[in-house]
Amino acid sequence: MFLSVSCEKVWEADLREKALDTIRGYYQVESGIWEGPDPIDLDGDGVASYDYYDEWKKVLAGAGDTGAVISDDGGYIEIPYIKYIVHSSGLPPTLTRYVKKVRTDIDVTIGGSEAELCFRFPDDSDVVFEHTAYGKFTVRTTVTCTIMSSAGESVEITGPVTLRYERFKYKAE
Repeated sequence: MFLSVSCEKVWEADLREKALDTIRGYYQVESGIWEGPDPIDLDGDGVASYDYYDEWKKVLAGAGDTGAVISDDGGYIEIPYIKYIVHSSGLPPTLTRYVKKVRTDIDVTIGGSEAELCFRFPDDSDVVFEHTAYGKFTVRTTVTCTIMSSAGESVEITGPVTLRYERFKYKAE
């Protein structure tokens, strides 16, 4: 009887491990799509686009590459956005890349012979997370960016964005 109970625990541990293997790791953003009614021009080059992430990358100042880190109990996902900063010191205004780090918690639920990952975002209920494939996920959220208008003034835009993340390095834990 003791061996039977012991084997069952190992089996559940194996299911848990297999499920977590599908998401653990270091991620980079592969793409980002602006889902607002009109295309946007985040980089101020005069060419509007629905390719949110490409527009974000063309801004030279600020945060570098963006991504996520996921481990056994959770991690964080970086959401890229832009700010047009007017300096009080007399320096010229600048477009700057930023990222918002959003924490995720992960639970593993075992049901029969299946394990399911459950993702929670305690600090941001606006995030819609979808684990799309082994080492891949998407996040849909609302972002607010401050951009430069054609008149050279700051304008705030808010809209939905879907970002696709892909694992580039496995992280065992």
